[in-house]
Amino acid sequence: ILGNSVFVSVVDIDECQFPDICVYGRCQNLPGLFRCECDVGYELDRSGGNCTDTNECADPVSCINGICVNTPGSYVCNCPAEFELNPTGVGCVDLRLGKCFVEYRLRGDETLSCNNEIGFGVSRASCCCSLGRAWGFPCELCPSINSSDYKTLCPGGEGFRPNPITVILEDIDECKELPGLCQGGTCVNTFGSFQCECPRGFHLNEETRVCEDIDECSTSPGICGPGTCLNTVGNYTCICPPDYMQINGGNNCMDIRKGFCFKNFYGENGTCDGELPFNMTKKLCCCSYNIGKAWNRPCEQCPLPVTSKSVHTT
Repeated sequence: ILGNSVFVSVVDIDECQFPDICVYGRCQNLPGLFRCECDVGYELDRSGGNCTDTNECADPVSCINGICVNTPGSYVCNCPAEFELNPTGVGCVDLRLGKCFVEYRLRGDETLSCNNEIGFGVSRASCCCSLGRAWGFPCELCPSINSSDYKTLCPGGEGFRPNPITVILEDIDECKELPGLCQGGTCVNTFGSFQCECPRGFHLNEETRVCEDIDECSTSPGICGPGTCLNTVGNYTCICPPDYMQINGGNNCMDIRKGFCFKNFYGENGTCDGELPFNMTKKLCCCSYNIGKAWNRPCEQCPLPVTSKSVHTT
């Protein structure tokens, strides 16, 4: 004490010397306070003076497709059968490669026989998360959609698979990995799906995944009009009767007969009048500039516009 003045010496307390301070961390003393830097796998508690274990399993991306078990300062990701932990350790993937099939049957000994291969050297996810129905050798059935096994293998649903390295969902390029899905056609990959474009005159068989010839003679009766339809690969040909000739590359028959053309037709008694001075084909009479209403003798009424008969008046 000097005169009336009082001098007080302030000494910083080193909290880092106290026991049970900054457990599972590194304590750093600062003037009037301290800082706790937690070890990996730990985080500050509410007091800010201690470190507690971080529950990594509370994060849904810590162990994708696996069972997460929290441990002090870390966690363990347990993968299902046939799955392996990915390189970054954040999820489980099935890294096996094999053939993919769209057809199978059960043998008498309860084993599977698979056929119609659509891809080889592909992952089970690429096969079963698309249109594959069986995979591998010996082949095994793909899990049923919406089953727990399906959700584990295909967490993104049909058209997507986990990346084998990052486990992040990605689009399956069916055209590249499963070329048998569009046999005989042009495959176009889309996000989460694909399209199979068959050549003209073909259609895709959804079961066999093959572009098959369309039998126009069966699917479009009367396509040749008065002619006889003969199916060919990717097309058809009309065999025309006498007085008819092939047109449109053989896809139709044109009546080349010439007859009388009439301006008027009376439906109540099936008669006609107003005969034109020269003969012409039925097409010219009935279809050109609305000239005639009936043709030939006995007269036949010209087909009305937009009827099946008018389509084949050739």
